[in-house]
Amino acid sequence: SYGGPIIRLYASAHPADVAGLVLVDALSEDLPNGLTPTQQDLFEAINTPPPDTDAEVLDLQGTFQQLRDSPPVPQVPTIVLTADQPQLTAEVLASGQLPAGVDQEFADALWAAQLAAQDKLAKKFPGAEHITNTNSTHYIHNEQPQLVINAIRQVVDADRDGAETVEVVEGGE
Repeated sequence: SYGGPIIRLYASAHPADVAGLVLVDALSEDLPNGLTPTQQDLFEAINTPPPDTDAEVLDLQGTFQQLRDSPPVPQVPTIVLTADQPQLTAEVLASGQLPAGVDQEFADALWAAQLAAQDKLAKKFPGAEHITNTNSTHYIHNEQPQLVINAIRQVVDADRDGAETVEVVEGGE
Protein backbone atom coordinates (compact mmCIF):
# COMPACT_ATOMS: atom_id res chain seq x y z
CA SER A 1 0.00 0.00 0.00
CA TYR A 2 2.80 2.42 0.80
CA GLY A 3 4.39 1.63 -2.55
CA GLY A 4 1.49 3.45 -4.22
CA PRO A 5 2.47 6.91 -2.95
CA ILE A 6 6.12 6.18 -3.71
CA ILE A 7 5.48 5.30 -7.35
CA ARG A 8 3.04 8.19 -7.75
CA LEU A 9 5.64 10.66 -6.47
CA TYR A 10 8.30 9.10 -8.69
CA ALA A 11 5.99 9.25 -11.73
CA SER A 12 5.26 12.91 -10.98
CA ALA A 13 8.93 13.78 -10.70
CA HIS A 14 10.15 11.60 -13.60
CA PRO A 15 7.26 11.26 -16.07
CA ALA A 16 9.54 10.31 -18.97
CA ASP A 17 10.73 7.26 -17.03
CA VAL A 18 7.25 5.83 -16.40
CA ALA A 19 5.49 3.68 -18.97
CA GLY A 20 2.63 2.37 -16.84
CA LEU A 21 1.36 1.93 -13.29
CA VAL A 22 -0.23 -0.84 -11.26
CA LEU A 23 -1.46 0.35 -7.87
CA VAL A 24 -2.22 -2.52 -5.48
CA ASP A 25 -4.63 -1.27 -2.80
CA ALA A 26 -2.44 1.82 -2.66
CA LEU A 27 -2.54 4.24 0.23
CA SER A 28 -4.31 7.43 -0.81
CA GLU A 29 -4.13 10.94 0.57
CA ASP A 30 -7.93 10.94 0.51
CA LEU A 31 -8.22 8.20 3.15
CA PRO A 32 -8.27 10.59 6.15
CA ASN A 33 -11.17 12.54 4.60
CA GLY A 34 -13.56 9.80 5.67
CA LEU A 35 -12.30 9.56 9.26
CA THR A 36 -12.84 11.68 12.34
CA PRO A 37 -9.71 13.15 13.97
CA THR A 38 -9.83 10.41 16.62
CA GLN A 39 -10.12 7.74 13.93
CA GLN A 40 -7.22 9.32 12.04
CA ASP A 41 -5.14 9.02 15.22
CA LEU A 42 -6.13 5.36 15.55
CA PHE A 43 -5.20 4.75 11.91
CA GLU A 44 -1.75 6.21 12.57
CA ALA A 45 -1.45 4.12 15.74
CA ILE A 46 -2.13 0.83 13.96
CA ASN A 47 0.41 1.78 11.31
CA THR A 48 3.15 2.77 13.75
CA PRO A 49 5.51 0.01 14.86
CA PRO A 50 6.24 -0.44 18.56
CA PRO A 51 9.05 1.81 19.81
CA ASP A 52 11.29 -1.13 20.73
CA THR A 53 11.64 -2.31 17.12
CA ASP A 54 13.94 -1.31 14.31
CA ALA A 55 11.00 -0.94 11.92
CA GLU A 56 10.74 2.23 9.88
CA VAL A 57 8.06 4.73 10.82
CA LEU A 58 5.95 6.15 8.01
CA ASP A 59 5.27 9.86 7.93
CA LEU A 60 1.70 9.53 6.73
CA GLN A 61 0.78 13.22 7.00
CA GLY A 62 3.98 14.27 5.24
CA THR A 63 3.37 11.74 2.48
CA PHE A 64 -0.23 12.86 2.05
CA GLN A 65 0.93 16.49 1.74
CA GLN A 66 3.59 15.55 -0.82
CA LEU A 67 0.95 13.78 -2.89
CA ARG A 68 -1.37 16.78 -2.74
CA ASP A 69 1.45 19.13 -3.77
CA SER A 70 2.87 16.99 -6.57
CA PRO A 71 2.03 17.46 -10.23
CA PRO A 72 -0.21 14.83 -11.80
CA VAL A 73 1.40 11.66 -13.08
CA PRO A 74 1.68 11.21 -16.83
CA GLN A 75 -1.18 9.55 -18.69
CA VAL A 76 0.08 6.01 -19.03
CA PRO A 77 -1.66 2.63 -18.90
CA THR A 78 -2.81 2.32 -15.29
CA ILE A 79 -4.62 -0.32 -13.26
CA VAL A 80 -5.86 0.32 -9.73
CA LEU A 81 -6.54 -2.87 -7.78
CA THR A 82 -8.75 -2.40 -4.71
CA ALA A 83 -9.44 -4.93 -1.97
CA ASP A 84 -13.06 -5.97 -1.70
CA GLN A 85 -12.84 -7.58 1.74
CA PRO A 86 -12.03 -5.65 4.93
CA GLN A 87 -8.77 -6.38 6.73
CA LEU A 88 -10.11 -5.63 10.20
CA THR A 89 -12.44 -8.58 10.69
CA ALA A 90 -14.21 -9.51 13.93
CA GLU A 91 -11.48 -12.09 14.56
CA VAL A 92 -8.70 -9.53 14.14
CA LEU A 93 -10.52 -7.06 16.39
CA ALA A 94 -11.00 -9.74 19.05
CA SER A 95 -7.31 -10.73 18.99
CA GLY A 96 -6.38 -8.09 21.55
CA GLN A 97 -3.33 -7.07 19.51
CA LEU A 98 -4.66 -3.72 18.34
CA PRO A 99 -4.54 -0.37 20.15
CA ALA A 100 -7.40 0.57 22.47
CA GLY A 101 -10.24 2.13 20.52
CA VAL A 102 -9.80 -0.04 17.46
CA ASP A 103 -13.27 -1.54 17.49
CA GLN A 104 -16.00 -2.47 15.00
CA GLU A 105 -17.12 1.16 14.65
CA PHE A 106 -13.57 2.18 13.74
CA ALA A 107 -13.18 -0.81 11.40
CA ASP A 108 -16.40 0.09 9.59
CA ALA A 109 -15.39 3.75 9.26
CA LEU A 110 -11.92 2.81 8.01
CA TRP A 111 -13.36 0.39 5.45
CA ALA A 112 -15.82 3.00 4.13
CA ALA A 113 -13.06 5.63 4.01
CA GLN A 114 -10.74 3.21 2.19
CA LEU A 115 -13.31 2.36 -0.48
CA ALA A 116 -14.13 6.05 -1.05
CA ALA A 117 -10.42 6.92 -1.19
CA GLN A 118 -9.78 4.14 -3.71
CA ASP A 119 -12.56 5.48 -5.95
CA LYS A 120 -11.02 8.96 -5.80
CA LEU A 121 -7.57 7.52 -6.42
CA ALA A 122 -8.66 5.72 -9.58
CA LYS A 123 -10.23 8.93 -10.90
CA LYS A 124 -6.86 10.72 -10.61
CA PHE A 125 -5.68 8.60 -13.56
CA PRO A 126 -7.69 9.35 -16.71
CA GLY A 127 -8.44 6.10 -18.51
CA ALA A 128 -7.35 3.92 -15.59
CA GLU A 129 -8.94 0.54 -15.13
CA HIS A 130 -10.25 0.25 -11.56
CA ILE A 131 -10.61 -3.38 -10.50
CA THR A 132 -12.75 -3.74 -7.38
CA ASN A 133 -13.66 -7.42 -7.70
CA THR A 134 -10.42 -8.80 -6.28
CA ASN A 135 -11.70 -11.45 -3.88
CA SER A 136 -9.08 -10.25 -1.42
CA THR A 137 -8.29 -8.24 1.66
CA HIS A 138 -5.57 -5.58 1.58
CA TYR A 139 -2.86 -8.11 0.70
CA ILE A 140 -3.97 -8.71 -2.88
CA HIS A 141 -0.43 -9.65 -3.93
CA ASN A 142 -0.48 -12.56 -1.43
CA GLU A 143 -4.11 -13.62 -1.77
CA GLN A 144 -4.56 -13.13 -5.52
CA PRO A 145 -1.06 -13.08 -7.03
CA GLN A 146 -2.32 -14.06 -10.48
CA LEU A 147 -4.54 -10.98 -10.57
CA VAL A 148 -1.52 -8.76 -9.86
CA ILE A 149 0.58 -10.61 -12.44
CA ASN A 150 -2.16 -10.21 -15.04
CA ALA A 151 -2.48 -6.50 -14.25
CA ILE A 152 1.26 -5.98 -14.71
CA ARG A 153 1.22 -7.93 -17.99
CA GLN A 154 -1.73 -5.92 -19.27
CA VAL A 155 -0.02 -2.62 -18.47
CA VAL A 156 3.19 -3.78 -20.17
CA ASP A 157 1.25 -5.01 -23.21
CA ALA A 158 -0.70 -1.75 -23.42
CA ASP A 159 2.53 0.23 -23.34
CA ARG A 160 4.10 -1.98 -26.02
CA ASP A 161 1.01 -1.44 -28.17
CA GLY A 162 1.31 2.33 -27.69
CA ALA A 163 -2.01 2.53 -25.81
CA GLU A 164 -2.73 4.98 -23.01
CA THR A 165 -5.29 2.70 -21.36
CA VAL A 166 -5.72 -1.01 -20.70
CA GLU A 167 -8.46 -3.55 -21.18
CA VAL A 168 -10.30 -5.30 -18.38
CA VAL A 169 -8.01 -7.49 -16.29
CA GLU A 170 -8.92 -11.10 -15.69
CA GLY A 171 -7.33 -13.60 -13.38
CA GLY A 172 -8.67 -13.20 -9.88
CA GLU A 173 -9.29 -16.54 -8.23
